[in-house]
Amino acid sequence: MAQLPEPPVQRELQNIERAYARKGYRVLNPARGEALPEFLSGLKQPDLVAESSDDRVVVLVRAGDKLRGSNDLVMMAELVNSEPGWRLELVAVRPSAEQRLKHVDDFSAQAVRFLGLGLNDTAVIVAEAALQEALTVLAWPRDRRVTEKSPERIARDLVTDGLIARSDYEIVLATRRLREMALGSGTAAPVTREQVMQALDATARLRAEAIAPAH
Repeated sequence: MAQLPEPPVQRELQNIERAYARKGYRVLNPARGEALPEFLSGLKQPDLVAESSDDRVVVLVRAGDKLRGSNDLVMMAELVNSEPGWRLELVAVRPSAEQRLKHVDDFSAQAVRFLGLGLNDTAVIVAEAALQEALTVLAWPRDRRVTEKSPERIARDLVTDGLIARSDYEIVLATRRLREMALGSGTAAPVTREQVMQALDATARLRAEAIAPAH
C-alpha cells in the first residue's frame, strides 16, 4: 500500500485539485488509479495532472524540508520541461509548528537513548538536530526565512532580539562544533554525557519558549 502524504501536504494537494477543477481543468489523480500521460511513466508519480484546452500541468506537492537533494524532483523537472506544451508546478509546504515540535521531542528522546547505550558521539549528532528544530520553531513567527539560515545565524539573531540568552547561543555553537567533530572523526569523538545533556537542556528551554503564550 502506498504511503499517504503528510497531513499538511495532503490538505494542500486537495486545495490545488479543487482550484484547478473550479477553473474547468480535467484533473487526474494517480492516487485514485487514474491513468497518466504516457511520458510520465517510469518515474515516481506526480501528485496531480491538470489539463485544459490551452494549459497542461504536472503538479508536485512536497514538504519544504524534503526538497533539497531530491533526484526524483530533478528528473521530473527535466522530463516535463522536455515535453512540448507541458509545465511543472512545484508547491512547497512548510512543516507545521506541531510537526517541528514533534521532531524536537523525537530527536531528544533518541539522543537520550544513545546516551544510555554509551554512544555519546551519536547522541550529540541527534541532540544537535533537536536543538536546530527548536531554534526554527522559536524564530519562525518573526522570521519567515529562518529555514534558509544556519543554526548559528538563527541563534545569533535570537540573541540580538533578546529572545534567547547568550549562554544558549554559546551552547548552540559548542554543540555544532561537537557535531562536526563526531561526523568527521574516524574514531569516537571526545563527547561527554554532560555536553549532550547541556544541549538537551537548552533544547527544552527553547521549546518551552516557543510554545509560551505571547506576552
